Amino acid sequence: MDLRDPATPLPPEPPSVRAAAQLLSSALRGDPGFSHVLPEPSARRRALDAIHHIGLTDGLRHGHVLGVHDDVGVAGVAVWYPPGAYPMTTLRKVRTLAPLVPVALRHPWRTAALARFGSAVEAGLRDAVPPEGAWYLEVLGVRPDAQRRGHGRRLVGPVLADADRTGTACYLETSREENVRYYEAFGFRAVGEVTVLRPHGPVEVQMLREPRGR
Repeated sequence: MDLRDPATPLPPEPPSVRAAAQLLSSALRGDPGFSHVLPEPSARRRALDAIHHIGLTDGLRHGHVLGVHDDVGVAGVAVWYPPGAYPMTTLRKVRTLAPLVPVALRHPWRTAALARFGSAVEAGLRDAVPPEGAWYLEVLGVRPDAQRRGHGRRLVGPVLADADRTGTACYLETSREENVRYYEAFGFRAVGEVTVLRPHGPVEVQMLREPRGR
């Protein structure tokens, strides 16, 4: 697959959504936030599969879900929300929560911690995004064996270009130091931090990108 090929919308069919959720779970299995909340690897994988299935389902309805491919198949996925499409409303959450029910029944205390984690991130997002709104990179993941090949750039480039054309900011958060440096190369800058699950939870670095050429 030519790396110059652009990212394309993810097909909304259930097999594609399941495969994308599993790809994101594999790519983000070492995320400090999820690892803190769900230290058991098997429980974390089940929860991540469910969480990413929820995010992809909602993203297909209210945002933009992009995928890139290589000779193996889907190499990376990103969920972007346009200004005003996030955080998810209560009704949207209720409509998409079914995949998380088995995890909640099996790990009720961990699921409650996940809910607090999500609430902390949402609160930080509301504080950091400018009043006029911003594109929100809710999640980006590249298949572990396909990383460091330019797929991430293909997943962020189209939205950043559109944001520059329309004069719109972009926002994301990350708990990995190496990701901070990675996104700085695209013009993002750290604007704050959210400490999730105080007092011992990891820090989510909030990053904002102002449109270029304005």
